[in-house]
Amino acid sequence: MAGKYDKRIDKGMAALDEYDPSWKDKINLRTLNLEDGNSCVLGQVFGRGESRYSTGYLVGKEALNLGYSYSNGIVSHGFDIGHNDTYSGLETAWVRKLTGFVSRA
Repeated sequence: MAGKYDKRIDKGMAALDEYDPSWKDKINLRTLNLEDGNSCVLGQVFGRGESRYSTGYLVGKEALNLGYSYSNGIVSHGFDIGHNDTYSGLETAWVRKLTGFVSRA
């Protein structure tokens, strides 16, 4: 049974696959934390920006050309939460999707 976040995460994974097919190699599930701009999926894939205020989340959002819209933005790609969502629920869904693809070390 598909979860409430699955379609969004699939869309996000497809965008990352198109941008960098090896992005999964950069993910560490042990340190994954969607509430942290450098430990979330985008944070781990894109790393910190040049500014000390620029997180990997912001770098990735810009690189993938995503806004905050529900139709084609950061939320619709499963990288952030929207109304009636929780970080823990979204993070659990990402871990479930990525298990078997990435390191737990």
